[in-house]
Amino acid sequence: MDSLTPTPSIQDISVTLLLLGGYQYGITLPSNSPLLLNLLNAVVHRTEKNQDEPPKLFQIPVNGQQQALWFSSDSLVGVITEPPIFIKTQTPVLPATPKGEIFNIKYWQIDNFLSPEEHHKLLDYALKHEQEFQLTGPATNTSDYPEHRDSLVLYYSPDFADIILNRVKAVFWKALEKLNIPPFPITHIDAQLTAHNQGHYFRVHNDNGSERDETRTLTYVYYFYQEPKAFTGGELVMYDTKWEGQYAYSKLENFQTIEPLNNRVIFFYSGLMHEVLPVHCPSKQFADSRFTVNGWIRK
Repeated sequence: MDSLTPTPSIQDISVTLLLLGGYQYGITLPSNSPLLLNLLNAVVHRTEKNQDEPPKLFQIPVNGQQQALWFSSDSLVGVITEPPIFIKTQTPVLPATPKGEIFNIKYWQIDNFLSPEEHHKLLDYALKHEQEFQLTGPATNTSDYPEHRDSLVLYYSPDFADIILNRVKAVFWKALEKLNIPPFPITHIDAQLTAHNQGHYFRVHNDNGSERDETRTLTYVYYFYQEPKAFTGGELVMYDTKWEGQYAYSKLENFQTIEPLNNRVIFFYSGLMHEVLPVHCPSKQFADSRFTVNGWIRK
Protein backbone atom coordinates (compact mmCIF):
# COMPACT_ATOMS: atom_id res chain seq x y z
CA MET A 1 0.00 0.00 0.00
CA ASP A 2 1.37 3.42 -0.99
CA SER A 3 1.89 5.92 1.81
CA LEU A 4 0.02 9.20 1.59
CA THR A 5 1.46 12.61 2.40
CA PRO A 6 -1.00 14.60 4.53
CA THR A 7 -2.32 17.69 2.78
CA PRO A 8 -1.78 20.86 4.83
CA SER A 9 -5.08 22.27 6.02
CA ILE A 10 -6.25 25.45 4.33
CA GLN A 11 -7.44 28.24 6.59
CA ASP A 12 -8.63 31.79 6.16
CA ILE A 13 -6.00 34.44 6.85
CA SER A 14 -6.95 37.95 7.96
CA VAL A 15 -4.65 40.28 6.01
CA THR A 16 -4.05 43.99 6.63
CA LEU A 17 -2.25 45.84 3.84
CA LEU A 18 -0.08 48.77 4.98
CA LEU A 19 0.36 51.29 2.16
CA LEU A 20 2.41 54.45 1.78
CA GLY A 21 0.74 57.47 3.30
CA GLY A 22 -0.50 55.56 6.34
CA TYR A 23 -3.40 53.85 4.54
CA GLN A 24 -4.60 50.40 5.61
CA TYR A 25 -6.97 47.92 3.97
CA GLY A 26 -8.22 44.64 5.39
CA ILE A 27 -9.05 41.53 3.36
CA THR A 28 -9.42 37.80 4.01
CA LEU A 29 -7.54 35.27 1.87
CA PRO A 30 -7.10 31.49 2.01
CA SER A 31 -3.69 30.42 3.25
CA ASN A 32 -2.86 28.84 -0.14
CA SER A 33 -3.81 31.94 -2.13
CA PRO A 34 -1.27 32.93 -4.83
CA LEU A 35 -2.24 36.55 -4.17
CA LEU A 36 -1.21 36.22 -0.51
CA LEU A 37 2.17 34.78 -1.52
CA ASN A 38 2.70 37.56 -4.07
CA LEU A 39 1.92 40.21 -1.46
CA LEU A 40 4.42 38.73 1.00
CA ASN A 41 7.07 38.41 -1.71
CA ALA A 42 6.52 42.05 -2.70
CA VAL A 43 7.32 43.14 0.86
CA VAL A 44 10.49 41.01 0.83
CA HIS A 45 11.65 42.51 -2.48
CA ARG A 46 10.97 46.04 -1.22
CA THR A 47 12.90 45.37 1.99
CA GLU A 48 15.84 43.85 0.11
CA LYS A 49 15.85 46.72 -2.41
CA ASN A 50 15.71 44.29 -5.32
CA GLN A 51 16.41 46.49 -8.36
CA ASP A 52 16.20 43.75 -11.01
CA GLU A 53 12.51 43.03 -10.68
CA PRO A 54 10.05 45.70 -11.90
CA PRO A 55 7.14 46.73 -9.65
CA LYS A 56 4.00 44.58 -9.76
CA LEU A 57 0.49 45.92 -10.08
CA PHE A 58 -1.96 44.46 -7.57
CA GLN A 59 -5.75 44.33 -7.95
CA ILE A 60 -7.46 43.61 -4.62
CA PRO A 61 -11.24 43.08 -4.32
CA VAL A 62 -12.74 45.12 -1.47
CA ASN A 63 -16.21 45.76 -0.02
CA GLY A 64 -17.50 42.30 -0.85
CA GLN A 65 -15.97 42.44 -4.35
CA GLN A 66 -18.13 45.44 -5.18
CA GLN A 67 -14.97 47.50 -5.70
CA ALA A 68 -11.32 46.91 -6.57
CA LEU A 69 -8.22 48.46 -5.05
CA TRP A 70 -5.31 48.93 -7.46
CA PHE A 71 -1.80 49.75 -6.29
CA SER A 72 1.83 49.21 -7.24
CA SER A 73 4.05 46.90 -5.18
CA ASP A 74 6.24 49.99 -4.58
CA SER A 75 3.42 51.37 -2.42
CA LEU A 76 3.17 48.29 -0.20
CA VAL A 77 4.99 49.01 3.08
CA GLY A 78 4.01 45.89 5.01
CA VAL A 79 1.52 43.06 5.49
CA ILE A 80 -0.03 41.98 8.80
CA THR A 81 -1.39 38.43 8.89
CA GLU A 82 -3.55 36.76 11.52
CA PRO A 83 -2.65 34.04 12.31
CA PRO A 84 1.00 34.91 11.61
CA ILE A 85 2.70 33.65 8.45
CA PHE A 86 6.49 33.46 8.19
CA ILE A 87 8.53 33.24 5.00
CA LYS A 88 12.25 32.69 4.57
CA THR A 89 14.26 35.67 3.35
CA GLN A 90 17.61 35.43 1.60
CA THR A 91 19.15 38.64 2.92
CA PRO A 92 18.84 40.54 6.19
CA VAL A 93 15.93 42.93 6.50
CA LEU A 94 18.33 45.76 7.32
CA PRO A 95 21.59 45.58 5.34
CA ALA A 96 24.88 46.11 7.12
CA THR A 97 25.98 49.71 7.35
CA PRO A 98 29.12 50.38 5.29
CA LYS A 99 31.99 51.78 7.34
CA GLY A 100 32.37 55.52 6.91
CA GLU A 101 28.72 56.11 6.01
CA ILE A 102 27.41 59.52 7.06
CA PHE A 103 23.96 59.81 8.62
CA ASN A 104 22.66 63.32 8.04
CA ILE A 105 20.32 64.94 10.54
CA LYS A 106 16.80 63.78 9.84
CA TYR A 107 13.89 63.78 12.25
CA TRP A 108 10.10 63.86 12.22
CA GLN A 109 8.14 65.86 14.74
CA ILE A 110 4.44 65.85 15.56
CA ASP A 111 2.97 68.65 17.66
CA ASN A 112 -0.14 68.12 19.83
CA PHE A 113 0.70 64.41 19.80
CA LEU A 114 -1.61 63.43 22.66
CA SER A 115 -5.13 64.58 23.42
CA PRO A 116 -5.52 67.09 26.29
CA GLU A 117 -6.92 64.28 28.44
CA GLU A 118 -3.97 61.97 27.73
CA HIS A 119 -1.48 64.78 28.32
CA HIS A 120 -3.09 65.61 31.67
CA LYS A 121 -3.13 61.94 32.69
CA LEU A 122 0.58 61.56 31.91
CA LEU A 123 1.56 64.72 33.78
CA ASP A 124 -0.57 63.74 36.76
CA TYR A 125 1.12 60.32 36.83
CA ALA A 126 4.60 61.88 36.83
CA LEU A 127 3.79 64.28 39.67
CA LYS A 128 2.18 61.59 41.83
CA HIS A 129 5.19 59.26 41.47
CA GLU A 130 7.96 61.76 42.23
CA GLN A 131 9.42 59.54 44.97
CA GLU A 132 9.93 56.66 42.51
CA PHE A 133 12.25 58.59 40.19
CA GLN A 134 15.93 57.59 40.35
CA LEU A 135 19.17 59.41 39.52
CA THR A 136 20.46 58.46 36.06
CA GLY A 137 24.13 59.02 36.93
CA PRO A 138 24.86 55.72 38.74
CA ALA A 139 23.56 53.68 35.78
CA THR A 140 25.10 55.83 33.04
CA ASN A 141 28.29 57.55 34.21
CA THR A 142 31.61 55.69 34.13
CA SER A 143 35.18 56.36 35.22
CA ASP A 144 35.95 57.49 31.66
CA TYR A 145 32.83 59.68 31.51
CA PRO A 146 32.05 60.60 35.14
CA GLU A 147 29.70 63.46 34.23
CA HIS A 148 28.00 62.06 31.15
CA ARG A 149 24.42 62.40 32.34
CA ASP A 150 22.50 64.04 35.18
CA SER A 151 18.71 63.71 35.39
CA LEU A 152 15.95 61.64 36.97
CA VAL A 153 14.28 58.57 35.48
CA LEU A 154 11.32 56.32 36.19
CA TYR A 155 11.72 53.05 34.32
CA TYR A 156 8.99 51.23 32.46
CA SER A 157 5.52 50.95 33.94
CA PRO A 158 2.44 50.11 31.84
CA ASP A 159 0.55 52.78 33.77
CA PHE A 160 2.36 55.51 31.84
CA ALA A 161 3.81 53.56 28.90
CA ASP A 162 0.47 52.50 27.44
CA ILE A 163 -0.63 56.13 27.15
CA ILE A 164 2.18 56.95 24.75
CA LEU A 165 2.95 53.58 23.13
CA ASN A 166 -0.47 53.19 21.55
CA ARG A 167 0.08 56.46 19.68
CA VAL A 168 3.69 55.60 18.82
CA LYS A 169 2.59 52.30 17.27
CA ALA A 170 -0.11 54.09 15.28
CA VAL A 171 2.44 56.31 13.50
CA PHE A 172 5.31 53.78 13.30
CA TRP A 173 5.02 53.07 9.57
CA LYS A 174 4.66 56.76 8.77
CA ALA A 175 7.80 57.50 10.81
CA LEU A 176 9.81 54.94 8.83
CA GLU A 177 8.57 56.50 5.59
CA LYS A 178 9.44 60.03 6.72
CA LEU A 179 12.94 59.02 7.85
CA ASN A 180 13.72 56.67 4.95
CA ILE A 181 14.32 53.77 7.32
CA PRO A 182 13.69 50.34 5.72
CA PRO A 183 10.70 48.50 7.22
CA PHE A 184 11.53 46.10 10.04
CA PRO A 185 9.55 43.87 12.40
CA ILE A 186 9.16 45.30 15.90
CA THR A 187 10.55 43.00 18.59
CA HIS A 188 10.13 45.41 21.51
CA ILE A 189 9.41 49.05 22.37
CA ASP A 190 11.11 50.55 25.42
CA ALA A 191 9.63 53.41 27.42
CA GLN A 192 10.96 55.41 30.33
CA LEU A 193 9.84 58.63 31.98
CA THR A 194 12.53 61.26 32.61
CA ALA A 195 12.61 64.55 34.50
CA HIS A 196 15.20 67.28 33.88
CA ASN A 197 15.41 69.98 36.54
CA GLN A 198 17.97 72.62 37.53
CA GLY A 199 21.34 71.87 35.90
CA HIS A 200 20.32 68.52 34.42
CA TYR A 201 21.73 67.49 31.03
CA PHE A 202 22.78 64.54 28.84
CA ARG A 203 26.11 64.80 26.98
CA VAL A 204 26.58 63.78 23.34
CA HIS A 205 25.70 60.14 22.70
CA ASN A 206 23.73 57.87 20.44
CA ASP A 207 21.21 55.19 21.38
CA ASN A 208 22.54 52.01 19.75
CA GLY A 209 26.30 52.22 20.24
CA SER A 210 26.74 48.98 22.20
CA GLU A 211 26.08 45.28 21.81
CA ARG A 212 23.26 45.50 24.35
CA ASP A 213 21.55 48.31 22.45
CA GLU A 214 22.37 47.42 18.83
CA THR A 215 18.75 46.46 18.06
CA ARG A 216 17.52 49.97 18.82
CA THR A 217 16.55 51.41 15.45
CA LEU A 218 13.99 54.19 15.90
CA THR A 219 14.15 56.61 18.84
CA TYR A 220 11.18 58.66 20.04
CA VAL A 221 11.08 61.50 22.60
CA TYR A 222 7.78 62.94 23.83
CA TYR A 223 7.94 66.26 25.74
CA PHE A 224 5.44 67.42 28.36
CA TYR A 225 5.38 69.82 31.29
CA GLN A 226 3.19 72.16 33.32
CA GLU A 227 1.97 75.46 31.94
CA PRO A 228 3.13 78.14 32.32
CA LYS A 229 6.57 76.76 31.54
CA ALA A 230 8.91 77.21 34.52
CA PHE A 231 12.25 76.28 32.92
CA THR A 232 14.51 77.24 30.04
CA GLY A 233 17.04 75.19 28.11
CA GLY A 234 16.79 71.43 27.70
CA GLU A 235 16.91 71.65 23.91
CA LEU A 236 17.70 68.53 21.88
CA VAL A 237 20.78 69.02 19.67
CA MET A 238 21.25 66.54 16.82
CA TYR A 239 24.46 66.07 14.83
CA ASP A 240 25.38 64.65 11.47
CA THR A 241 26.97 61.33 12.35
CA LYS A 242 29.71 59.17 10.82
CA TRP A 243 29.71 55.42 11.38
CA GLU A 244 33.24 54.26 12.22
CA GLY A 245 32.59 50.51 12.41
CA GLN A 246 31.21 48.05 15.00
CA TYR A 247 29.48 50.27 17.60
CA ALA A 248 31.62 53.38 17.03
CA TYR A 249 30.05 56.61 15.83
CA SER A 250 31.46 60.14 15.69
CA LYS A 251 29.62 63.45 15.53
CA LEU A 252 30.34 65.90 12.75
CA GLU A 253 30.25 69.70 12.83
CA ASN A 254 26.78 70.20 11.36
CA PHE A 255 24.03 70.26 13.99
CA GLN A 256 20.42 71.28 14.53
CA THR A 257 18.66 72.41 17.71
CA ILE A 258 15.08 71.32 18.48
CA GLU A 259 12.87 73.02 21.05
CA PRO A 260 11.23 70.71 23.63
CA LEU A 261 7.73 72.08 23.10
CA ASN A 262 4.90 70.84 25.29
CA ASN A 263 3.01 67.85 23.79
CA ARG A 264 5.55 67.40 20.96
CA VAL A 265 7.10 64.08 19.89
CA ILE A 266 10.32 63.63 17.91
CA PHE A 267 11.33 60.51 15.95
CA PHE A 268 14.86 59.89 14.62
CA TYR A 269 17.29 57.10 13.73
CA SER A 270 18.84 55.70 16.92
CA GLY A 271 22.39 55.91 15.53
CA LEU A 272 22.37 59.72 15.29
CA MET A 273 24.56 61.53 17.81
CA HIS A 274 22.56 63.92 20.00
CA GLU A 275 22.55 65.62 23.38
CA VAL A 276 20.26 67.40 25.85
CA LEU A 277 21.44 70.90 26.75
CA PRO A 278 21.43 71.94 30.44
CA VAL A 279 18.09 72.92 31.96
CA HIS A 280 17.66 76.09 34.02
CA CYS A 281 14.77 75.76 36.50
CA PRO A 282 14.96 78.55 39.14
CA SER A 283 12.33 77.03 41.45
CA LYS A 284 14.11 73.64 41.56
CA GLN A 285 10.67 72.15 42.17
CA PHE A 286 10.09 68.70 40.70
CA ALA A 287 6.69 69.76 39.35
CA ASP A 288 8.39 72.44 37.22
CA SER A 289 10.64 69.93 35.43
CA ARG A 290 11.02 69.25 31.74
CA PHE A 291 9.42 65.80 31.44
CA THR A 292 9.73 63.25 28.66
CA VAL A 293 8.61 59.78 27.81
CA ASN A 294 11.35 58.43 25.60
CA GLY A 295 12.28 55.06 24.24
CA TRP A 296 13.46 52.94 21.36
CA ILE A 297 11.71 50.74 18.84
CA ARG A 298 13.84 47.63 18.40
CA LYS A 299 14.15 45.45 15.32
